[in-house]
Amino acid sequence: MGRLPKNQEFKQEKLFSAAVPRSPVQLKLVREIKSTINIIQRNKSAKIINYQAVKIENGEYFLCLDQFNLKPLAQYLTTKKINSQKLLLEFRQIFKTLTELKLIKKLFPNGIKADHFWIDASENIYLMPESILKVKKNYCGLNFKLPAAEYFRPPEIISAPKWQLEAYLFNLAAILYYFLTQTTIFTDQDKAKILTKIQAEKILKVQVLNQKISSELNNLIMKLLSKKEDQRPKLETVLMSLENIAPKNKFTVKFLAAGQKSKPNKLVQSKRRKEKIKLFFRQNWKILVFFLLISGGFIWGLFSGPPAVIKETTTPVEVVNYFYQAVANKNISLAKAAVDFDLDQLETLIAESHVIEKMQSAYSSGDPKKEIKRVYQIKDLKIQKLSAAAKQYKFEVKYNFSYQNQNDNSIFHTKDQVLVKKVKGIWQITKIDGNLKALIAGNYSGREKNGSKNN
Repeated sequence: MGRLPKNQEFKQEKLFSAAVPRSPVQLKLVREIKSTINIIQRNKSAKIINYQAVKIENGEYFLCLDQFNLKPLAQYLTTKKINSQKLLLEFRQIFKTLTELKLIKKLFPNGIKADHFWIDASENIYLMPESILKVKKNYCGLNFKLPAAEYFRPPEIISAPKWQLEAYLFNLAAILYYFLTQTTIFTDQDKAKILTKIQAEKILKVQVLNQKISSELNNLIMKLLSKKEDQRPKLETVLMSLENIAPKNKFTVKFLAAGQKSKPNKLVQSKRRKEKIKLFFRQNWKILVFFLLISGGFIWGLFSGPPAVIKETTTPVEVVNYFYQAVANKNISLAKAAVDFDLDQLETLIAESHVIEKMQSAYSSGDPKKEIKRVYQIKDLKIQKLSAAAKQYKFEVKYNFSYQNQNDNSIFHTKDQVLVKKVKGIWQITKIDGNLKALIAGNYSGREKNGSKNN
């Protein structure tokens, strides 16, 4: 199981402390971890947790390591603070491990995540290899949830998953961004959306989320998060910059506990809204174009219609007639031109009915036998003048109103009283009492109050 150096104290961790897998799975996992430990021991790295061996005692497996009291860094930051200078210098050492790229590729073949960062009581930060982290998550009760790998993935890995030095630079910069702000570079819950944004969207400056960060540190991180690999700084530049930048950043880093929320940042909220809108159009533009082409004809027919004929020479009785005919024919522009008030729910009824009937007509094209079911109809219109004066006219309007229900076609013999006045030199309907008033208010059942029903 591996030899331990003599006269040296080691910590022992039970390998399967919360759940024990079946024997074949145990053996497979132990073989993987032994292989990982062999790699660690052959390639000593100051920032990789120094696992020494796997021991078996009384039929149980134990991991041996020389670091003590290790905790996930994100969990540590929910209860304790760390000085930004210390954090940056530790990250500098983590970046330095990229000089051993072959080792990093073996221990973190799918990139590095926030889960891999662990800290000891002296605030030394180490990376836990992926194979050991996987066992801890599945069999050691490690349930501290952190953002998935997708949130730290560079754009080139999404299209061609081949990890190179530049990819790890982006990867670590995205993790540093997270530990400085407790926010990933993009925050959607949908992983597919995250990957799309990483490839196409601009990342919000880290300084916007944490205003204590110096401009030099902000610029370094944002350059490392460039979409194109050749625009990212060289590793030597990163190490030198972090060494110079660290002393200039004097603030503490601490995470909010679970359930706590930070104060809303208006600039951040605005940026996130714009991201969502752009992502929606990017992902759905084909559907939107198709919908616009299909519905464009309906909308054109709905709002274009014949030009309004209500003018100074139009008589009051003509105005009333135009209005009811417009409602009957679903001509919203003419109906609105005839009145001096908001048609409210009646406008919605006219518009929706027009679209429904147009769709029926479109689907039945070429089949003259197929009858279009009208949502509603107005027939047998009769207009009678009740009173006339220089400034207003009153009319009684009788008609049959039929409305298509789910089960039948209900017909109502109804009447309205209509008041017509001059508005800016043109006669317009200013008030309606009766069935149409109920429809304007959205009260379809109200039509029975002013007319008799005949099914």
